[in-house]
Amino acid sequence: MADKDFKIKNGLEVGDHISLPDSKQVQFGDGSDGTIYHDGSHFRLRAGTGTFNVQANDFHITDASNTTARFVVDHDGTTSIRYNGVEKLGTSSTGGALTGVWTGNSVTQGVTSNNTAFATTEFVTRAVNNLIDGAPATLNTLNEIAAAVNDDANYVGTINSALALKAPLASPTFTGEVFIPEDLTHTGDTDTKLKFAGANDIRIVAGGVEHAAFDGTIVFNQGAADMDLRVETTGNQYMLYSDAGNDRIGVGTNSPIVALDVRGEIAVAYNANYGLRFYNDVRNNWSSIGCNVSTGANLIFKDAQGEAMRLNGSGDVKIGNLNTSATSAPLFVAKSSTDVQAIFGDNNSSIDDPSIRIIGRDTANSAIRYAFFGLDADANHGFIGYNAGAGGFVNALNFDTSGNVGIGTDSPGKKLEVGGVGNTDGIRITGGSANVSLIINNTGNNGVAWDISSTGAGHGYGEGALHFGVGFGTPKMKITSGGNVGIGTNSPSYLVHAQNSTATGQSVIATSGNGQFIMAIGSQNSPGVAQEAFVGTLSDTRFKIKVNNTVKGSWTDNGLAIGTQASAYTNLDVAGQIAMSLGNAHAVFSSDTSGRIYIKANENKVNATTAIHMQMPIVSGSGSLEDKLVINHSDITAYEHFLPNGDASFDLGSNTKRWRNVYTTDLHLSNESKEGGNDVDGTTGNWTVQEGAENLYLINNKTGKKYKFALEEIE
Repeated sequence: MADKDFKIKNGLEVGDHISLPDSKQVQFGDGSDGTIYHDGSHFRLRAGTGTFNVQANDFHITDASNTTARFVVDHDGTTSIRYNGVEKLGTSSTGGALTGVWTGNSVTQGVTSNNTAFATTEFVTRAVNNLIDGAPATLNTLNEIAAAVNDDANYVGTINSALALKAPLASPTFTGEVFIPEDLTHTGDTDTKLKFAGANDIRIVAGGVEHAAFDGTIVFNQGAADMDLRVETTGNQYMLYSDAGNDRIGVGTNSPIVALDVRGEIAVAYNANYGLRFYNDVRNNWSSIGCNVSTGANLIFKDAQGEAMRLNGSGDVKIGNLNTSATSAPLFVAKSSTDVQAIFGDNNSSIDDPSIRIIGRDTANSAIRYAFFGLDADANHGFIGYNAGAGGFVNALNFDTSGNVGIGTDSPGKKLEVGGVGNTDGIRITGGSANVSLIINNTGNNGVAWDISSTGAGHGYGEGALHFGVGFGTPKMKITSGGNVGIGTNSPSYLVHAQNSTATGQSVIATSGNGQFIMAIGSQNSPGVAQEAFVGTLSDTRFKIKVNNTVKGSWTDNGLAIGTQASAYTNLDVAGQIAMSLGNAHAVFSSDTSGRIYIKANENKVNATTAIHMQMPIVSGSGSLEDKLVINHSDITAYEHFLPNGDASFDLGSNTKRWRNVYTTDLHLSNESKEGGNDVDGTTGNWTVQEGAENLYLINNKTGKKYKFALEEIE
């Protein structure tokens, strides 16, 4: 429903009022059957179709203040038309009455009217005047007319008998030839005449000037006078107008402004060759405008060389002598004889930034979109850009005369340069095939075409990976979606997996400039041993680990030395501390000059309040590492029995270093292994102290007897 605020289908209930601006309508029925509106000056109530019926017992029309009645209809009563509150016409059960002077419209009263309608004085006067019809005063009465005809009751017959002896002025019939002089001259106007200039030659002369000549051809303004010619119709005074003074022809106008000025439509019947055809002065070349001969659905522009442009009924435009007869595009330009199909702009300094702009709008009709293609003549580059409807136009692609292309930059320095790249921006190549690739092809001697491919479903060398290869063969290097890198293998199992194509050999080799120092990662057959993997040197050279060009460790035949450049004393020789870390957990193993070994937790790693522990895993019976003792900042946790090295040989605390509290379940006391028993009677025992809900119990593990402590509640 266009240009309407709402549509009511099943009724509307309004609590206050409905306000509409000027010229906005309330419409009733389908379409515009009935409307109510205010046009800015007047209130309009209109019935578009059918009869306008008002059904009411009483119907009053008053002035705007509702104080003075204008038209009153009362049920079972009178109908009253009033002026300024005073009744001028009223009806009753017996008829009606008029008050004041009433005037009628004589236009609606014909001269031949013969009915019971009121006759106004104007109507009567007009009827009399029509009867007199401008007769002179001496003949404007019946008596005067009778006297003029000599009271001859058969005056018409008398006159007809006399006229029968004369040739009629209208269409007279002559017998034989009738000869007229050279000129038929208007009485009293000798220079206005119908002139017979000779055989087959008739002239119309007015004011001594020949205006028309009929002498085998029809010529107007024969006397070379600048006399205009006008051809009229009933509804058009200037259907055809010749402006002789300005040598112009007007159709529908008496003021033509060009040689042929047509005010209105022109219909030209098309034939197989022309339509509306235009010639040059010597008529050796032409152009035409016409429509399709069979359907008339196309407007065709053509010349002697063939069709140049066509417009169809849908507004589509086709320019050029095209092989295709139709196109679904609004604009289709093509010409088979040239590669340049269209030119926009001109060689003009005022057109320094010409562009072609394409405008559209989203389906939600919320924003306008622009795309454009153009050139910056001052900066000497072309561009393709886009604007989403807000902000300035952005050149997405730029290209210069060197063949360089820039994305995000208007001054590319290479064949392709991408500028303005943010943290998550970049170049994206998208596709849905098994291979989505970037191909780098060297077409010179011995050059190859490298491909960098992202693989998808159905790829023969694996899905979801990044391949570096030649000619889309087996990848030379591969990065899986899990982050593994393979060199020489299509199935990397590790973060970096380099594989030699042979069973033995090095996969990663680093050499010095003279080739004397070689570091290798790979596998080989060593004398007397099976094939093995290794990282090391292939010469009698120390393998060193450096940081900031400082040796932090070295491998020699003796072993691994860390923190020193000297040869290792043992298989592992560490000069300094050994630290083990995981996250913020940190343990340091160190020794002093006296030979003591220290194990410290959180050494220079975190503050003392951080809950970090040091674990001491021990190989279990199953052969796996298990935590046996965990040392935290606040406690020590044992995962197995905490035992002294010898029976009854060590103390838990001392007489000067006592444990503050001991938390345990059952307390087992036994001195059976103590030589000499206790210090009181020299006997030995085996007792267990257990706690109950209300009592403490003492169990003799030798005799099985149980005892209960007698406890006294003190508070």
